[in-house]
Amino acid sequence: KEEAKIAGQIADMRAKADRADRALIIERAKANRDRADLLNKAMDKENFSAKERIAFLEEAGKIEEDITKQEIAATELRVKAKKAENALGLSSREDKEELANLEAKLIDLETSRLSKAKLVTSQISALVAQERAEKKKLADDAKAIQKELDDFNANTKEEKRQVEKDKLQAQFDDLMKKAKDNDEAKIELQKSFDERLLELKNKHAEDDAKAQKVIDDKKAADEKAAKDKEIAEIQAVA
Repeated sequence: KEEAKIAGQIADMRAKADRADRALIIERAKANRDRADLLNKAMDKENFSAKERIAFLEEAGKIEEDITKQEIAATELRVKAKKAENALGLSSREDKEELANLEAKLIDLETSRLSKAKLVTSQISALVAQERAEKKKLADDAKAIQKELDDFNANTKEEKRQVEKDKLQAQFDDLMKKAKDNDEAKIELQKSFDERLLELKNKHAEDDAKAQKVIDDKKAADEKAAKDKEIAEIQAVA
């Protein structure tokens, strides 16, 4: 009775494995098709961004992982059934070879799963590195353009300041001519000119400090945002 019960359990396990194998024939074909399509998209640099291509690789990896786990589960069922059958004491050399082949298939499936997962991980890492390089290039290009603009603005700013100084100098020279031999008036004019020139320099220095603070604050904010985004991307991949 006990052997009959075990034999029934073995038959049930094999029947379940047979059903799983039949279903997996179609499921594996679909998985291979979908995975191939995703991998092709992941290599398409022209039509998809690095972020989209990373998502394609992740989805391809998930599809392969899911279908292989199902194949492993079906094979484990056959291994379990064969071990139970051999444990009844009626196993032949062919039975032992069949069990060895099933266990080898199980190892091959697990090896294949790990190898494909490692490949997808390396491809994702390469794309992440590529995306960072592209972003760095864009940032560097933007900095170069900004520097040219800053240099232009700086030249324009200096020209405006020089005009202010020249205007002040022209007013001073005109008043000095009008003062003629009035030394006292000339002394007062010189004093007034020096004070106004100092005020102008202080104003320019204050304007420069404010402008530099805006630049420094923006740089700090950009660096923080870039760092936060990089950490978020690393955590998302991990």
